[in-house]
Amino acid sequence: MEGLPFDRRILHIAAEAAETTDRNVPTLFLGLKDVLADYVVGTPEANKLRADMWDYDLTRSTNLALKQDFSEVDGSWHTAAELSTITCSACLGYVPENKIEFKQQFLPDVVASLLVVSERIQSLVLKTDDAVAKKQHLMDLRVVLQSLTKLLENYKFLALQVMSAKKYIQLLMTEEEQTCLIMLILTQTILRANMNCLAELNQSRLHGIVDEIVFKIISTQHVSIASSALRVLLLCIDLYPPLLELLSSRRYRGLRSNLKKWTGRGFDEDLRRFSALLEASSAQQMEIVKLNEAAALIQSVYRGHMTRRRLGKANIAIAKFHRMYRERKKRKEEQKTRNIEMKQREELERSRRRNEFLASRTKQLKIIENIPAKTVGKFLLDIESEAACKIQSAWRGFKARKNLAPELANHKKVLAAVTIQRQVRKWLARCRARKAFSRAELTPSGLTSERRAELQDVIAKMREQFPPKTTTFEELKELNEKMFHMLNSHVMELRSKRRREQRINSLLAQLSVDSDTLLNAPHLKDVTREHVELFSSHSRPVAVAARKQHNETLKRLKNPWWKSLMEENDERDLAALRERVRKSGLDDDAEKQF
Repeated sequence: MEGLPFDRRILHIAAEAAETTDRNVPTLFLGLKDVLADYVVGTPEANKLRADMWDYDLTRSTNLALKQDFSEVDGSWHTAAELSTITCSACLGYVPENKIEFKQQFLPDVVASLLVVSERIQSLVLKTDDAVAKKQHLMDLRVVLQSLTKLLENYKFLALQVMSAKKYIQLLMTEEEQTCLIMLILTQTILRANMNCLAELNQSRLHGIVDEIVFKIISTQHVSIASSALRVLLLCIDLYPPLLELLSSRRYRGLRSNLKKWTGRGFDEDLRRFSALLEASSAQQMEIVKLNEAAALIQSVYRGHMTRRRLGKANIAIAKFHRMYRERKKRKEEQKTRNIEMKQREELERSRRRNEFLASRTKQLKIIENIPAKTVGKFLLDIESEAACKIQSAWRGFKARKNLAPELANHKKVLAAVTIQRQVRKWLARCRARKAFSRAELTPSGLTSERRAELQDVIAKMREQFPPKTTTFEELKELNEKMFHMLNSHVMELRSKRRREQRINSLLAQLSVDSDTLLNAPHLKDVTREHVELFSSHSRPVAVAARKQHNETLKRLKNPWWKSLMEENDERDLAALRERVRKSGLDDDAEKQF
């Protein structure tokens, strides 16, 4: 059983591949894609799976399958693209025991196979006129090169082999837009995977790659290809500064003039930077240009920050000015509206008084018409007397209020003083009660006069039995300070101790009441609402804990029977482990961990 693979599907696929002899053997390996997808790269399970694939020669078989012609295989070159993904995925995260064979022979062979497959798919893209088929071939080419990219990201030493391969140069020399963009992206990935590959690359090969990239910038009519090629060239200069001297030589003397045609096509910043590097024409001057560009960038960022800051302050000031202007205008309009309303009210009040005066005069004249002529004078005198009484009463009230104004202020002061004194008395009463309570807390419980006398006798006997030794004043002072500190610490701890005892006594009383209530509980059929309210708890933590235990019990009841057996076995294993720890003589802390 130890010889079986980690995943039985691997054994099944290996057996089918060994029994099949036709050209459709590569299609059998496509089942490995689902097997590899079930395990995350880097986990122990994934490493074990890839080890089984290596031991059963599935990884080597997929690499060998990549070397054949897929034009007659089911799925054609789409099958080759899927197989390249499987092969690269099988190489990630696992290194066999024979590392030298794996890294120096197998991985370079996989890279060569992937480049061959990429070249054949690229040739199909160039030959195909059907748009649908061409799109499918482009997708297959991207899949193969993405697999190669993942391989290069994990094994950086393969980047030099890819750059040195003849197939890579052939792939890069394409003029078709989509395939050219794919190869330029691959070149960027290779350079970022191994930043020293340009320095380690053969000079003739390096010149060939640079010639092809520069040729794409000069000859192409596609903006995307020119911008991508220029970015690749800038990345090469950043990684390998001596390349700048080559670009500034007579070998590329027409490069600067050809760069002007791309001005205003969307990548002017890269053009400006590349032109500045060509003007520098040496690594030392390139560093100076970079420093100048960095300084210019810092200055532009700082100026932009200061400008935005000033604009922000100006916007705040303008907004504040607008707000103040609108508030002032609103206040003026409100004041104008209030003045108009006040004038209208005054006019209405005057008209009301006028109407009342006219109405009173009319009423008076009607009354005079209905009374005898000899009583008219008396009637008018009575009206004048009543008016004089009203005027005098209003005047007396005004004078009384005016005279009582100072006394009213003194009365308010007296009321305020009474309120303050009442609050101070309440505060002093609370302070006295708190002090009395603290003294009661500090008083030992159960200390009677008889017990105090017994303690004094014990202290006297102890003094007679152990008389004090003759000590100096400094020793007595030190002993007094020590006793004072001990007494202070005892008093400080006594209050918390008493409160703890009170809490314990209250909990014991509560437990006693609960136990009596449970013992006197009626039968379930005799339960009433009063019994339910008696046994229900109003504590929120108790209710939450009860609800949690209820939900756990329901969940345990809903589980299948075999899960309950597993929990019982776990409890038995845990009990056995605790017994072993106890017998082995470990300490209490180690036993508590189990």
